Amino acid sequence: MRQNDILSMVCQLVRTGWYKMNIHVIRDNLKNTIANKENYLLAIQQERTFVGLRDGEDIALRTTAQFLEININELKRILVDVEACCETHVLNCSAV
Repeated sequence: MRQNDILSMVCQLVRTGWYKMNIHVIRDNLKNTIANKENYLLAIQQERTFVGLRDGEDIALRTTAQFLEININELKRILVDVEACCETHVLNCSAV
């Protein structure tokens, strides 16, 4: 997702009154989401080290961990764009 796409979505939500927040709150929420997913990923990786997993459990945990890693990396790329908006204070909804 590009920076302009993110700004357009945020501005649409603000304009319609659906969500009252600013880019800094979005950044903080995104950071929390990433941290929570990283904690969940760590828990899954630790779970896989236990002896006695039943058939299929290791495959399910490994697959879930791989999806989480992909999702976390995508969120981190989006976070870079959001942080760039925060740094430059670019949230001019009328221009987007």
